[in-house]
Amino acid sequence: MKSPGRGLALLASILVLAPFPLACPGPGVQEERAAAAPAPVALEDVLARARAAAGWPALAAARGGLRASGALRLRGTEGEFTLLFAPSGAFVRERQGRFAGAVGFDGTTAWSRDRSGLTRVLELEDRDVALLEHWIATGLWLSPAIPLRFAVLDAGEETVRLRVAVPDTPLEGTLEIDRASWLPRRLVLVTDGGENTWTFADWRPIAGLLFAHSLTARDAGGLADVYTAREGGPAPTFVRSPYACFPHAAEDTHFAPDVPAAVESRRAERTGHLLVHPRVNGEDVGWFIFDTGAGAMCIDDDAADSLDLEAFGEETAVGVAGTLTARFRAAKDFVLGPLTLDDPIFVELELGFLGPFLGVEIAGICGYDFLERAVVELTPSTGALAVHDPAAFSLAGAEWRTLHVDENHPVVEASFEGDRTGFFKLDTGAADTVTFHAPAVERLGLLEGREVKRTLAMGVGGGGTGYRGQLEWFALGGHRFEAPTVGFAMVATGAFRDAYTLGNIGQELLAPFRVVLDYPHRRIAFVPRDGEEPR
Repeated sequence: MKSPGRGLALLASILVLAPFPLACPGPGVQEERAAAAPAPVALEDVLARARAAAGWPALAAARGGLRASGALRLRGTEGEFTLLFAPSGAFVRERQGRFAGAVGFDGTTAWSRDRSGLTRVLELEDRDVALLEHWIATGLWLSPAIPLRFAVLDAGEETVRLRVAVPDTPLEGTLEIDRASWLPRRLVLVTDGGENTWTFADWRPIAGLLFAHSLTARDAGGLADVYTAREGGPAPTFVRSPYACFPHAAEDTHFAPDVPAAVESRRAERTGHLLVHPRVNGEDVGWFIFDTGAGAMCIDDDAADSLDLEAFGEETAVGVAGTLTARFRAAKDFVLGPLTLDDPIFVELELGFLGPFLGVEIAGICGYDFLERAVVELTPSTGALAVHDPAAFSLAGAEWRTLHVDENHPVVEASFEGDRTGFFKLDTGAADTVTFHAPAVERLGLLEGREVKRTLAMGVGGGGTGYRGQLEWFALGGHRFEAPTVGFAMVATGAFRDAYTLGNIGQELLAPFRVVLDYPHRRIAFVPRDGEEPR
């Protein structure tokens, strides 16, 4: 699963946090607010008042850092959390419970760890949201050394709203400051999934620093996570840094050396989607889409019922043009080729609508959790697919390229007309060439002077409008495509609203290759297709 907190992107990701009711001020305070003239709103004055109100010097002096711990309600499940943070900007939040794991920052590297122990470095939007969320929640945003930019948006009698941005990134949000306390009320970020809101309440001191003992966050789908601190104080002394990222492999993954790497797979006749035939809890429940654009493992509701899989919790799925709410289903194992994944958690979706398009009933989607644990060779033009143990795989006669992962999706570099280069998501769940995301269409003026036709894209979360037209050229993996017909999204929300990547590359642009995906080592190879099938 993706680290809970922002929503899960499907066929493009899922998780977020929630708002908490603020205590209502007494009548006397309300009358004083109404009578008083608004305080100065110069940025320097706002920051100075916020530092004084929070007791920033107490955190600045706590060289060993501070600690808070308490109860956690995450994605509809109960748990515990511990948060450590230091004046340098470093932090680590550990979660215990159904979605045990951690997210941290050591001053240079942001990272996460899932419930299996698998650790990965956070990049792009994953990194920026983690930093901004935790810096605001801990008071670290008040440090002059923290790399955030602020500007006053507006001021009323009760609040001052600041624009807050992570420099040199697309991420910016709105931080609302209460003018009575000069402490944050809420942080609002608008991502591709929509508006995500963190709300802060119950401010009490921890070693002299006022700390919000209630942090809630609500995602674009309306789901809320709540952190309620019960105690806090100076951080304990550690033998090694608790903020450092220590690489760790997943403990839930097993490879059978006597099972062939090549798996039962096929191309959907009508759309070209890659389909595989796994076993769940030892049972054959049907075909799964093999989808690099799915941020989690998914299962059809009827298939889950047939296996009597436990249902629990709730999640927000971000699709092509919107979001939907889903629940989780827990299984004992998922087996595809030589790889067995223990105790997988699926997101339950109604996938029956895909059958008429793909020509076969779909029981699930094989996504990020599987890909993160294996080396996968796939030949989109034939539907051939093989799964390898990353500890034993070697690639001969081809060049490895850098693979990035953001929102649980593979991201690669590509170039196109105008000698422009940028990051694109690689999505085997899309049968198209490339669809440029709406922010890139707007920012780069990709519709200007171009002959286009209006289109409709369908996927999880509904449909979205856009256009289709020709590019002069597009280059990927050392191959140049001349005059490809591509899509230009015009959606207001959803996966095609992603501002961190320029677009979404589908299977048509992968046809010339045998693609080798090595998530564990963050690398990818585009091997020119020569008739060879995966080993």
